[in-house]
Order: sequence, then C-alpha cells, then structure tokens
Amino acid sequence: MRWILAALALGAAATLSGCQGANAGSAAEDAFAAHMAGTPGVTAAGGFLSNDLPFRGSGDLEITLDGAADPAVLEDAVAHTLAFDVPSGVTIRRLEVQLADPGSAEVLIDHAWGAPAGDLVSRAIALAGVAGLDGYAETIDSPTASDPEERTIRVWLGRDDACAALAGAAVAAGVAPAAIEVASPAGLACG
Repeated sequence: MRWILAALALGAAATLSGCQGANAGSAAEDAFAAHMAGTPGVTAAGGFLSNDLPFRGSGDLEITLDGAADPAVLEDAVAHTLAFDVPSGVTIRRLEVQLADPGSAEVLIDHAWGAPAGDLVSRAIALAGVAGLDGYAETIDSPTASDPEERTIRVWLGRDDACAALAGAAVAAGVAPAAIEVASPAGLACG
C-alpha cells in the first residue's frame, strides 16, 4: 500500500511540475521580451497574449521604435523582431509597430505576423515627418489578421493646413486620401 501512495505522490509531483509551461501565451510574452531586450532602436517591447488552453496561446506582439534612431538600425530592429521563434502551440496574429519621435506625429502600424516587413519602417518614418499630422493609425480589420489587406487608416490632423496634411499622409501611406478616415478635426472637407 505504501508503494502505491509513493507512486501516486511521485506522479502528482511530476504532473504539477510539468504544468509550468501550461500558460503558453504568458511564457511566449516573456520569451519575446527576452528576445527583444537590448535591441538597438527599440524602446519598448511586449504583447497581449492569452492562455487559450493549457499549452496553447494566441495574441499580438508590439514594439516601439525610437524615431531618433538611424533608419538602418530600425530596419534591423524590425527584422530582429520578426525573427522571434514563436513557441509551439502559440499563434501570433500581428505585430503592432509604433514609431516614437518627440515633436513628430505618433505613428502606429499593424503588421501581419509572418509577412515580410517590406517598406514598414520607411513608411513610418515618412508619415512621422508629414507636417500637420498629429497621429496616424493603420490597423488590420480582421481580429485574426487573416486578411492583412483589409485595413482601416485613421489620422489626427492639426487645424492649420489640415487638407495638406491629409494629402501628405496619403502620399506617405501609398493610398488615396479618400481611403483615410479623418478622426480629427471633425467634418474636414478638402476639395
């Protein structure tokens, strides 16, 4: 009888100690933070990953790029980010990239995870430099990022030369001005 209790206790201990990886989403967030630690050009890195089921997780990752850094450094930072080895059982849907440069527009771009970076950094830099643009957000509409081409683009414009800022944002984003929602100022009409 004692050997049965001892075997059960050993089995329970082994099972409980193996559950440390059950929160796969949280573990992936920690692994991503470690992967990004000290990356030149990155001022913050994190994520929003859920623990869907034991040993499963899903969600999005995010980085903030230093807008004062050299563009080549930022390109390398994004490449390093996208090289993150996603743990088994975890699904990453998108990477949210924010460019932080005091005195420039706040730029936020959603990028489908696994897709090549393309012109992501140069586009963010160009957008940050648009005169009269206070903010820019480009988000993937699908919650699962299954169609990264379905996007919503919103801009926040200063009151002076708002139409010129809208045109500049459209050029930098590579879209027609009509494809952009103007969040502020309300009721802007450009002709």
